[in-house]
Amino acid sequence: MPLDTSRGGELLGAVKIEIQYDPAVLTAAACTPDPGRLFTTALCNHELAPDKVGFTAASASGLSGDARLAEITFQAVGAAGDSSALTLTADPFSDPDGLDIAVTLQNGLVIVVSTAHVPHTLVLSADPSWI
Repeated sequence: MPLDTSRGGELLGAVKIEIQYDPAVLTAAACTPDPGRLFTTALCNHELAPDKVGFTAASASGLSGDARLAEITFQAVGAAGDSSALTLTADPFSDPDGLDIAVTLQNGLVIVVSTAHVPHTLVLSADPSWI
């Protein structure tokens, strides 16, 4: 499941995102940080808590535009028809100087339909007034 950000010209210097889910329905199996290698440093912890994945990244020069922050793999442990909200929090989300950037988070929902792989997308976008 990709974790993406979409920004206008505002530079992204640092980000910390946590994704909470229902562990009775899903388990986080893996997390690949910064697959495009755009950040100076990036870490992803799929075992932050039994119900939470954490992602942290920083770029000294800042990133603009669209970026894939991480690829997260969830495994369904619930039965067909079970669902889990994916609740995102982002703090900080700042420019290279450490100034806060306003973000609009789009939470998600995963519904277990079968044991087959079903892709889902989480999208983070900056305040539309900056685009």
